[in-house]
Amino acid sequence: VEVAVLNGTAVEGLAGSFGDKVEQRGYQLGAVTNSESSFEESVVMFKPRNGGAANTIAAALEIPLVQPMTSEIAVLAAGAPVAVVIGEDNASSAG
Repeated sequence: VEVAVLNGTAVEGLAGSFGDKVEQRGYQLGAVTNSESSFEESVVMFKPRNGGAANTIAAALEIPLVQPMTSEIAVLAAGAPVAVVIGEDNASSAG
């Protein structure tokens, strides 16, 4: 499953460090970029029929929030069926 990683905070490099975690757990890394909106809580978003994969990835990354993908995130995810958006709750775990 291709997984996009988006930084939903102002912390530089956060998406990159979480992208490494995604790859270490055996997933294909998709787009790594910043979201236009800021997020308080990290969330794993999924496109239709990808909820199971999203829940598995969320468990692997210890992110409790899983929800359908918003149109903004879908554009930034560049076709990936699952997107991890890193929020302020994980901003301190960079590096």
